[in-house]
Amino acid sequence: MLISILIIIQLVSKSQSFDFKGKKIDLKNICDGKGFMDDKDAHSYLDKICDAAGIANNFLMVPCSAIDNCVAINRDGDAFILYDNQFFNKLKSISLGFITEKKISSTTTQDWQALTILAHEIGHHLNQHFSKSVLQNVSRIDLELQADEYSGGIMYKLGASLIDAESVFNALPEKATLTHPGKSARLISFEKGFNKEKKKAVVADASIADIKNVQIPAEFPGGLIGWTKFLEQNLNRDVPIKNKAPVGKYTVVVSFIVDKKGFISEIQAENDPGYGTKEEVVRVMKNSPSWKAAIQNGQNVIYRHKQSITFSVF
Repeated sequence: MLISILIIIQLVSKSQSFDFKGKKIDLKNICDGKGFMDDKDAHSYLDKICDAAGIANNFLMVPCSAIDNCVAINRDGDAFILYDNQFFNKLKSISLGFITEKKISSTTTQDWQALTILAHEIGHHLNQHFSKSVLQNVSRIDLELQADEYSGGIMYKLGASLIDAESVFNALPEKATLTHPGKSARLISFEKGFNKEKKKAVVADASIADIKNVQIPAEFPGGLIGWTKFLEQNLNRDVPIKNKAPVGKYTVVVSFIVDKKGFISEIQAENDPGYGTKEEVVRVMKNSPSWKAAIQNGQNVIYRHKQSITFSVF
């Protein structure tokens, strides 16, 4: 064990590094190994990411105490990720104050946070951010944004909802530093990667997306009762009244794609009764939770769904 510790100290003293949070770290003194045990969860997280990316897990994970962070390091061509297991434990204990309508799997919100961070660090390695030419020609802020975009794509492949995957950014500062962009810029890059992979999934299954007669159509979680409750809580039914619509009914037909994981996309109104009703329906659908995916031959399939929403003015 003593030999391993000495090697790590030499490693971090001569290496390039990137960390997720932008915290300044003294890499010369962080890996003392005192009272520290390896965290098996960290390795399992890394396996999940590599499986989703379709790459071999040839990364070297090194536990380092008291850094409160996760850091990508390159040493003589070897890809290291240094981490503090207290950092991952802290993620698991965070109370976020919200509950998503539907969990894609048994993975918890805190697990998604840890996966998001690790995917970000792997993004530094896979995007060659440690090469001399890249370091000389690309700013540190742009490198961080590239890693965020990569992480977003991986989170979609793993089945995370955008809300869960982005939650780790909540504690980051809004203001940029010399090396790290502000929170808003990072969220934009993360969502870019997430939506890019979502679009690829839709294109790859384009032949399935237009199926109308599936065995089990896509459904809002909770069925008709859940859908009615969602509209009651989110739809502003007074929109046509405020826009001085005459007495009558105004029905908007909206279409969208429900992918294999239940995420919805390509939301568009197929008609416009006017008085702000179309815009209100599109707004509400953009805030919809994930749906239950359509099923054909026992498999989830991408499904193009139509839904009508009616406003009444008395």
